[in-house]
Amino acid sequence: MKKLFVLVALLSSFAGMCFGQSAEKVSEMLEKKETTLGDLSYFSAVSQELAKEKISSEECFKILKDKGFFSESQKASDAATIGDVAFVCSKTFGIEESLMYKIFKNKRYAYRQIKALGMLSSSSQESDCASGNDILALFSECIEKGGN
Repeated sequence: MKKLFVLVALLSSFAGMCFGQSAEKVSEMLEKKETTLGDLSYFSAVSQELAKEKISSEECFKILKDKGFFSESQKASDAATIGDVAFVCSKTFGIEESLMYKIFKNKRYAYRQIKALGMLSSSSQESDCASGNDILALFSECIEKGGN
């Protein structure tokens, strides 16, 4: 019960920290068991003020793809993994504390960096499908730890 209360409080505070993103979008994300790269892109692009709140996930994905967040072969409809979330969060919030990530700037080292910082549970795997809760929790952690 205590964990549920802490989770609800954390996610509620996240809703206010997302630079005006509607509670409806946050609620929608919390209900998703599996998310897409488009869903992930929405929160990143709006957090960076690259897109307005009313823009679609697909348009946000295109903006981030043009900025080098995704490869040419990836689509907005592709499933988002924990590794994708870690990579996008690293780029969004400028988290570059790992030497290997600074050198290679790829998903594998972003995931390992975020995990080493204690922002992911020890049981999570890079290839696990990301839920809406996973995305919001990691974005919240990054904001809390002083990200941009």
